[in-house]
Amino acid sequence: MTQPCTMVQARQVAEGAGPRPECRGAGEGPDGARLRCRFALPGGSTEEEMMAGKFLVLWKLELSRASQDVARAVFRQQDYGARLLAAGKLEARYHLVGGHGGAWIYNVDSNEELDNLLAQAPLYNISSYEVLALAEMLAPTMIGEAQPE
Repeated sequence: MTQPCTMVQARQVAEGAGPRPECRGAGEGPDGARLRCRFALPGGSTEEEMMAGKFLVLWKLELSRASQDVARAVFRQQDYGARLLAAGKLEARYHLVGGHGGAWIYNVDSNEELDNLLAQAPLYNISSYEVLALAEMLAPTMIGEAQPE
């Protein structure tokens, strides 16, 4: 089994400072999620690698942008989240206690897909977003130590 590549490894390869990492192919991640990682190779060409595609999205309703239609949009947002859960694009969703917003964990194939899903959200134009890429917590490997199979 190959190990997932990281953005650091991708950057090292792009700069010619490290060996090319072996990255998991489509569907080989622990949760089957993927994210396309494009980086420049020496000579100007680009290459695409697959990486885990989980993102924590913290969103907050901006009450200053609110209008009379906000209440209906809030209910549509909940329906939208339920559809994403059923489709497997959303792994979990939580309300932020004491505020107007949520913490949703997306499981997507690409940055573009995440961007598209966020833009389709009923509260998209009246919310602010913080998007954080998530990575599996794998056991560290010491230099010279064999990789587990």
